[in-house]
Amino acid sequence: EEGGGEREGEGEGDTTILEPGTFVELRRTTTSTNAIILSSSYTSRALTYYSLTSKGEIWTHLKDDVYFDVPGFVRDQGGLIRRCGGGEGEEVLQIAETKSQLEARVEVLKKLKEVEREVESAMNVVMSRQAIDIYRLLSERIKWAETTVGEVAKILGPTNRKHTEPRILPTHSPIKTPTFYQTLAAHKYLLANALYFVPAHDYSTSRKVRVRPREDVEMIQAVDGWVREGEGNPLEGFIDKVRSMGSTLLTWTPTDQSIIKFLIKALKPSYQAQGDPYLLGVQYIIKKVYRDVDDVTDEVLHRLLVGIGAFAPWQDLTEIRAIAEGELYLGKPGGTVLGPEDFYPTDPAREIRYDFGDMPVYVIDDVGAKELDDGISVEPTLDTNEIWIHIHIADPTSLLPPTHGLAKEAEKMTESMYLVHRFFPMLPTSFTHHPQHGFSLGCTGTSQPTLTFSVKLSLDAAQIVEYKVRAGVVKNLVVLSYDQVDSLLGFDKPKWESPFGAGGEESVSSSADAESDQQNLALLYKASQALVRKRFDDGVFIQSRPITRLGGIDWPLSPSPILGFPITTTDTPVSKYPYTDHPFFRVAPGKKPLTQQYLTQYYTSSQHTLDAHSRSLVAECMKLASRACSMFCRDRDVPVLRRWAGAPMVSGESGLAELLDARNEGGYLIWDEHGSNNSGWHLAGKHILGDSSAGYSLDVRGHWGLGVPEHEGYVRCTSPLRRYIDLLVHWQVKSALINEGAKTNSTISTTSSTHIFSSTYLSSFATKHKASERFRKRIAGQHEAWWAICWLMRFVEVCKRMGMEMGGLGEWYEFTESSMMMISSPSSSPSSLSTLPSFFPSSSPSSLSLPTPNPFTTLTATLSGPPEPNRDSKKWQAAVHLTALGIKAVLVEGRGKGKSGECFLFLFLF
Repeated sequence: EEGGGEREGEGEGDTTILEPGTFVELRRTTTSTNAIILSSSYTSRALTYYSLTSKGEIWTHLKDDVYFDVPGFVRDQGGLIRRCGGGEGEEVLQIAETKSQLEARVEVLKKLKEVEREVESAMNVVMSRQAIDIYRLLSERIKWAETTVGEVAKILGPTNRKHTEPRILPTHSPIKTPTFYQTLAAHKYLLANALYFVPAHDYSTSRKVRVRPREDVEMIQAVDGWVREGEGNPLEGFIDKVRSMGSTLLTWTPTDQSIIKFLIKALKPSYQAQGDPYLLGVQYIIKKVYRDVDDVTDEVLHRLLVGIGAFAPWQDLTEIRAIAEGELYLGKPGGTVLGPEDFYPTDPAREIRYDFGDMPVYVIDDVGAKELDDGISVEPTLDTNEIWIHIHIADPTSLLPPTHGLAKEAEKMTESMYLVHRFFPMLPTSFTHHPQHGFSLGCTGTSQPTLTFSVKLSLDAAQIVEYKVRAGVVKNLVVLSYDQVDSLLGFDKPKWESPFGAGGEESVSSSADAESDQQNLALLYKASQALVRKRFDDGVFIQSRPITRLGGIDWPLSPSPILGFPITTTDTPVSKYPYTDHPFFRVAPGKKPLTQQYLTQYYTSSQHTLDAHSRSLVAECMKLASRACSMFCRDRDVPVLRRWAGAPMVSGESGLAELLDARNEGGYLIWDEHGSNNSGWHLAGKHILGDSSAGYSLDVRGHWGLGVPEHEGYVRCTSPLRRYIDLLVHWQVKSALINEGAKTNSTISTTSSTHIFSSTYLSSFATKHKASERFRKRIAGQHEAWWAICWLMRFVEVCKRMGMEMGGLGEWYEFTESSMMMISSPSSSPSSLSTLPSFFPSSSPSSLSLPTPNPFTTLTATLSGPPEPNRDSKKWQAAVHLTALGIKAVLVEGRGKGKSGECFLFLFLF
């Protein structure tokens, strides 16, 4: 549905700007310092801050480096902050240039020193208590627990300044309101004790801290103790077995199984501001197993666990990391529906539903789409320049109240999770696809309830003339794929290409060839392109990005293990794990030759290519629904969260003019494979200073990237089967509709005299939801990158084993511990980390022929940002896109393997 288009012009960073005078605690790896923000400016399309540290240094940093902040800590009285040097949007010099600057910085430093004295005093009180006592008070034996910095500050803080003796914490009466200094001391204490406490992914806004299970702590301490014992410790026997893998059938003893559990737990995400409590044990094991490995990373550990069968080859590291500590909630196992007594006894909107009769409702999505939650109808008017477009959205709220257990589970999950090899629905399929009462459109074969957003659109002006929002009933559902609609509209060009195989995806002919369907879809497409042109005329531009996906892979039917593996719960040895013999990237049965099937598993496309034709038709209609929903809530004072986005920061009028001239007809800035200075990508890197910021607001605000005017607003409401925020909007809108209907019909029962969700609740929900949304978006991006790079690594591995040269100038590709690297000459021996099951069956490599041209021999990198020195290594690097492969990479200055001036290409997961 609106998927790709909805993201147009949005940035994903935190929209809150730290003002000058804000106290911040900065952390880089495990180093921390206190500072005061002096100024900020845009550098490399990111907002960079300049802060004066307690040591008198000027640090440049991003907001992600800030772990604790207090706005307005130093007031700008008499221009104190400005006198420290650096006006608005300007860089602050490391050394004060004038006496006035020096005096101002000294005054600010005095305030920082005062903070450090008070915090040191509070920390002395904290450290006089035993960390283990607090941990025992807050922890559980097996499960992760949760607390907050504020709660810990209450426990740790003294009731008066004189009392510094340790207390027995379980009977200690906590203070009511901790001071700023006590809260900051608690924050520092928690982050310093990584063995016991781990910040949540939304720590910057929630101040939530996860408490490690006691069982895990004991396991870490046991392994650390074995490492310190030296030779002959229990780890040595396990390491010998791993090194002999493949030569004999191994038996894993209970101790071995405990070590494997430890290694699995070690894959949990470590917080970059903390030390890793698993590091000592993992490094000891990995360096003994793989003696030529210098840098021990999660990717190396993951390879080891896959190699011994503890993880399935088709379960990626991103998924393991995200699920590990419950940070990524993917629903309860089984997903069974709760008792019917918990549902609405009858449809609350049954009396006001509008019957759309036999009007065709086009449900358009990808082949194999799991959740069909939107359909579109078109209705001509007497004015040939105006049409009604009806966007029918599945209505699970006709049965599901917000108090139901499934609703609570959906709120925890946030949204459905589509992984390359697995699907986790927000609502269980037994509920959404019930054969009689399901809500996925078309699943019942009969009429279904909807929440319908209708828009009368002026085709000439591409503006909304009128809108209606109604609870509806649809009967004539026509389910089509995007390819089928493209075929009906006369667009047969495949949207995906296969750089390693012959051609792209095969075109799909449409079975819905009725003349009326073609006319309706053509009219809808005409309307969608009018909206695209309107956005183009309004000066909107979007930077297109290459995209990749895998297809034609025969994934195992059995689910991959989550945080574990089939081991015994008793002291019984295990002889073999189940995943060691399963081929990686197995192909599904098909008509193509086996090798060709493998080579056509990898597909590439681009955002501007996909967002066209039928996908553009659907996306534009979903945007209309979201605008209508916002106006409905605006006109009735219904509190609702609106998605907003501002325009990006551009270098100036001339730069903006160049960007607008470089757009294609869809408003996209696209790349030039030959590196032209006039390409949209080159100009974007040259003129865009800062990406668009976006967020949620109760106020009516515009959305620049979608072309939504300020007076209309935009509310996500078209995906209630897969996004909780849309489900929440449906409850809110339905409540207003029912109450409105009750005013004219006394037989209708109102839901309540007020709205289901208050403005206060929605404001709090928005903060949590944005953090969760950002976290999931990052996880999804890493997940997709993982599989793309994993496939490429397998391809290169096979070619290397066959002695095939991979580059036109003699370049070869080899593996590092966490990436794939292009180097000047091949290594003398094959990588010792190639322990995964073979990519191709044993009979395939001898008959393998590489595609012509091979994309690796003509690989071109397109800069996505200016080169800059790496913060740690100080070497120059640049983020790039490999457009032929559809993935991101990093171009890095020579890392000691080659001659001076050489660069190396790394395919990283970022």
